[in-house]
Amino acid sequence: MKHLTALLALVLAAMLLAVSCGGDDDTDGSNGTEDAASASAAEAPASFDEAAMQLDAEDVKFAVDSFTVPPGDITIGLEQKGSMQHSFVIEGKEDDLRLVVTSPGEVDLGAINLPEGAYVFYCDIAGHRGLGMEGNLYVLDSGQ
Repeated sequence: MKHLTALLALVLAAMLLAVSCGGDDDTDGSNGTEDAASASAAEAPASFDEAAMQLDAEDVKFAVDSFTVPPGDITIGLEQKGSMQHSFVIEGKEDDLRLVVTSPGEVDLGAINLPEGAYVFYCDIAGHRGLGMEGNLYVLDSGQ
């Protein structure tokens, strides 16, 4: 029993030493492991009217089914014009941005950083995409 107590004391002392040596000497308070998502996160617009892409979600459709925007930070506003819950996601970027509106007049705002390319946006509420709630997003340099 005496040896077990000594062993537990030694293990506890080692754990305390490991914890106390794990200090952070960064002066900015960060731990130096900022993830890629937060490093490239675009800032959401302050209002629906300030969004580069303004989508109205009606019944089971988006009022506009195609947008062309320049590459980089793209601000997006989704406004509920119908009575059903709707969402906005970009195919292949679902984990980067998802906007949701649930009641008439509700607005959700967001932003995403996208390089040039062609993308598909859609509503990921069950059954809505199949009923036509999708569109095309063209991210193009204005010189093209």
